[in-house]
Amino acid sequence: MRVFKRKVVLSNQTWMKKRRRRERSRDERSQVDNIPLDLTLEILSRLSAKSIMRHRCVSKLSSSFITLPSFIKSFASLSSARPPCLLLTIEFDKKQLVVSFPQNQNHDGSY
Repeated sequence: MRVFKRKVVLSNQTWMKKRRRRERSRDERSQVDNIPLDLTLEILSRLSAKSIMRHRCVSKLSSSFITLPSFIKSFASLSSARPPCLLLTIEFDKKQLVVSFPQNQNHDGSY
């Protein structure tokens, strides 16, 4: 009989820990929701197109930000104004290194 009671108490404790984790994660989510829309869009506009496409899968809210026509228009104008960048990945000692080289445009329009 004692063994059964002990198992019930232990399972209740683990359940409470999981519940606390869930509550904590809800609080963290609400903090993210408190970031103003214009600041969120400004941060997102500085990301690469690949990162933005990945960010669409984070939540419905982030997907709705990214698909706003105003965001798409501003992202297109900002990304075309940025100089292109050459990325080079190197694997060294089982570590992957990424090096970026900004590509400046010449006066004649070539790179």
